[in-house]
This record gives sequence, C-alpha cells and structure tokens, in this order.
Amino acid sequence: MLPAMLKTFWFLSLISFYVGLSQPMTQDLPAGFVIKAFAGPPDIRYPTGVAAAPTGEVFVSVDLNSSLDREPNRGKIIRCVDTDGDGQADVFTEYVSRIESPRGLCFAGDTLYVVNPPFLTAFRDRDGDGLAEDREILVEGLGFDLSFRGADHTSNGVRMGIDGWLYLAIGDYGFLEAKAKDGSRLYLHGGGVVRVRPDGTELEPYSLYTRNIYDVAVSPRLDLFARDNTNDGKGWNTRLHHFVPLANHGYPRLYKNFANEILPPLADYGGGSGTGGLFLSEPGFPEPFNDALYTCDFTTQAVYVHRLEPVEGTFRAEQEEFLSVKAIDLDVDGNSKLYVSDWRGGGYRFNGEEVGAISQISYPSLPPAEFPALKSASTLELLDYLGSASAVCRLNTQIEILQRGMVRDLEGGLKALAADRAGSLDSRVAAIFTLKQALGVEATPFLLGLYDDVVVREYVMRALSDRQSEARFVPADIFLRGLGDSHPRVQLQAIIGLARGGFVQHVEALLPFAIEPNKKPWLDGDYSDNRIIPHIALKAIVALNGYEACLSALTSDALRK
Repeated sequence: MLPAMLKTFWFLSLISFYVGLSQPMTQDLPAGFVIKAFAGPPDIRYPTGVAAAPTGEVFVSVDLNSSLDREPNRGKIIRCVDTDGDGQADVFTEYVSRIESPRGLCFAGDTLYVVNPPFLTAFRDRDGDGLAEDREILVEGLGFDLSFRGADHTSNGVRMGIDGWLYLAIGDYGFLEAKAKDGSRLYLHGGGVVRVRPDGTELEPYSLYTRNIYDVAVSPRLDLFARDNTNDGKGWNTRLHHFVPLANHGYPRLYKNFANEILPPLADYGGGSGTGGLFLSEPGFPEPFNDALYTCDFTTQAVYVHRLEPVEGTFRAEQEEFLSVKAIDLDVDGNSKLYVSDWRGGGYRFNGEEVGAISQISYPSLPPAEFPALKSASTLELLDYLGSASAVCRLNTQIEILQRGMVRDLEGGLKALAADRAGSLDSRVAAIFTLKQALGVEATPFLLGLYDDVVVREYVMRALSDRQSEARFVPADIFLRGLGDSHPRVQLQAIIGLARGGFVQHVEALLPFAIEPNKKPWLDGDYSDNRIIPHIALKAIVALNGYEACLSALTSDALRK
C-alpha cells in the first residue's frame, strides 16, 4: 500500500509542479514586469550559470556538486527551448555531458563559452541537433580541479565585450599557471578579472585582487563591474567594484590597512555574497531599469539594480532590490527576455533532487527587441543592425561581420557609422571596435583621425591600445595629448595607453597624475572621493618600471609636495 501511496504522491507533485510552471510567479517585481517559471526540476537542477542565445535558447550549467562536493561526472549543460512562446521551456537537450564543475557561461555568435575549472572551453553545435559536437579548450590551468577541492572560490564567470575580449571572473584561489592556446601564460595569486581573445590567444591580466567574484558584467561602453565580498577583518561585507586595467582592488593584502594604495569599491553594502552580474541595455525594458547594472546576491537572496552616475573616471552607484530570489546568475536574449537562475532549496553541497529554478522576466507594455536573421542579412542590413538599440544585436552582428571578413562596402560603412556624430554612442563604439578587430594596426590612421571628435575620444584611445602587441606601433603623441584633455575618462585611457604601449620614455608625464591630494578615508563609509586616476597612474608607472623618473622627481619641489 505504501509504495502505491508514494507513487500517487509523486505523480500529484509532478502535476502540481508543471501546473505551477505554466502560471505567472508571485515574487515581488517593480510594476509592469511579469515573471514566469521557465524551467526547474527534474529538467533543471543545481543551476550554476545561465546564458541566453540571442535567438532565445537558454543554456544552463548544472553541477550537483554545488560548491563543496567533489564527486566526478556530476556536471552538464542543458539547452532549454520554449517552442510555443508561453514562457516555459518544453524541449531540453543535454548540450554538453560529463563536464566537471561547469560555472559561468556566455553565448556569442555560434559558440557557448564555459568556465569549467581548470579550463575555459568553447562548445559548438555544428548540425543543429541541440548537442555540442565541437569542444575546444581555450585556456588550461585556469584554477583547480576536483582533486584539490570543490569548485567554490575557483574560476567562475565569462562575458564577451564589444571589444571582442572574453572577460573571466576568477575567485580568490587564483591559479598557479594558466596557459592559453597560443602559449601565453599567466600567474594569479588571488582573484580578479583576466581576459583572453575568443580564439584562445593573448591571455592577460585586466583588474586584480578581488576576493571571490562569481561573474563580471560588461557594459556596451566597456565598463566592467562585479559584486564581491571580503573576509579580511572588516566583516563579510559586500563590495561593488568598477574594473579598469591595471587596478589593484586590495584583497587580501592591502584592503584593510593600506586603503590608500587600492582602487576603492563603488559601495559597501554590508553582509552578503555576490554572484551573477549583467549590464542590461535592451529595448523592451523601461527607464530607470534599462541601461543599468544588475547584480545577484546569494546570501541576501536578491537581484539588485544599480543606477550609475558618472564621476571623475568612474561612477557613483545606487542600489535597489529588483527581485527577491536566491539568485545565482542572469542573462538576456535578443528578444527582451531576461533569465534568472536561483538556488532555491539548496546549500553548499548536494541537498536532494528539488533544488534550483530558472525564471523568465519581461515587460509586456513595451515592444521587445526582435533579433534579426543575421546569416541571411545583406551588407547594408548588417550595418543597420550594428546601429541597433539592442546590445545583444550589436555584439552578434559584429561577430557575423568578422566571420564574413572585411570587404570594401563593409569597411566604408563601418567607418561612416563610427564617424557619424548623429549616431548613438553605443553604435559608434561598436563600429570602432569592429574595425579594430577586423583591420588590426591598419585601423590606426582612421582611428587617429577620429581623435578630434570629443564624444568618442576615449574609445578611440582605448581601441588604439586594445591589443598590447599592436599598441607600441601607435604614436605616443596621441596618448600625451589625451593626458591634457579636460575629461577624466579620456585622461584615464591616455594613462593606460602609455602603459600598454610600453612608452617608458614618457613616464615623467604620468607623475603629476599619480600625486594624491588629501582625501577622506573611504573606509569610513564615504565613497564620494574616488581616486581612480592617481591609482591607475601609479600602477602605469610601476608597469613601465619608471623608477628613474620617480627618483628624479624627488628633486622637484612641485612633485615632492
């Protein structure tokens, strides 16, 4: 009798679950937003990350080891498809089987990029059957495998920027020696952001010494952010970081006792544990919830929206709760559907079968983006799509252009879009970095010609120094001119450009920017005085090994003060 009762209970529970999936969920959201249960057990369990393809397929990394367990063969990636458009996935395929510790992932072009420590791996489905036939390791040694410990605090998220770089969120265990496909190597004794080209070349540090960041959000204008926490003597507080090249965020050696030597966070929100992040810039979402940063927190069980106010070369950040859920990750597709993964029912180890869910969020009152058929698009259509209001559309259009190869019509159209002062800044930035990726050093004359356009000046300099192997061929004069600009973001990119170009002969020009005026200690809770330019200037001098200029400056009364 008991087995029959259990079967009946199981059957009714299953019916209840699927009926629940078809109904709107009741979590509190700002007015006008609608949330639906997109997927959950038994199809999706223990979702460590979520990535939306632009066309609406959703990829979920699943790891039954959670954070601390170490059993083999408990990871996979599930492809979820909503075939009838009701907001509930109804087709599930095991896109990747038998993968250890799948964490963060992103889908760009035709490729799913996955951080599965100690690897960064690219997966592709060539025949459209919902299964990844191609598996290419781009970076190895990226963290630690299960022979060391569970995946907690190891390598985590991945996002692609409009500059074509893959930005990786590395936990504070770092790595002893990461090696990319081209043989480039990197050592990291701590956490932070590193980056690599999507073909597995040019692995390099970006912004270092955070604690256990789980993800990195990348804006259309190439500002990077993450929610972090610290346990170095000031409590387990959550910090919001803005990442720029060369920065040292202080964990664990400098944060508490040498606060003047680090790049301060944008905010400290008290106790928490940061997880996913996304910069949302898509049609179909209303102000003030669009063109905004979103972060997840596992401990406070919420998704937050941050409005960012530019100040100096960085931002002031506000925080507002957007959704109450045990949030792990979030992503958006090309049709204005936002997906959130959560860890409901779960902890740090395997805790039974009914753990986790994926939600879909939309705003029906506004027309959504409509992702175009890029493969069949003409050259003129591609140029039009690169000017889209959708960041997802712009990024994937860029990839399509680069895959086709540069032809005269495309090159001319991209240059016209980049130089169009009536165009949106985001589309102009997309055009600048498409040209840079397609032409390499051959883009330099055109980019130099754009310098006089103050609106895109900082992006011109960023593109010129984007690839370190090419930055040394750029005239140093352009960066020296940037140091004299009135806009701090231009100054910031000029400082970074001099460092990336290896222009040690111009170190002396950086010294005035490295002088720090007396400011209030940010650890007292006042984040209004951000020292980003002095900090990055000092790190640029160190990167250039400019000790001789520093010693000479000791004889200068102006600098010595």
